[in-house]
Amino acid sequence: MTAQGDDWLLSMTCAVGGLDHLVTAEVMAAGQVARTGVYQALCGASVVVTSLMNPPGARCRDCRAILVASTSSSSWQGSDVV
Repeated sequence: MTAQGDDWLLSMTCAVGGLDHLVTAEVMAAGQVARTGVYQALCGASVVVTSLMNPPGARCRDCRAILVASTSSSSWQGSDVV
């Protein structure tokens, strides 16, 4: 995981496309309350979460590009996303 202040990013693999996307903790919490199992990734994709017991899929290039752009232009701390 990585964070900007209190805003954590989580890595979640989509059951539909198999890609591993980045989702904010805020989006994750809202999705858990809604009980839909669908979360909006940084790239805008709707992530239908696969079992968290499965290994991560290939990283979403769009999510990673947004993270890198945010890291180089703001105060992101660290670059590890789990």
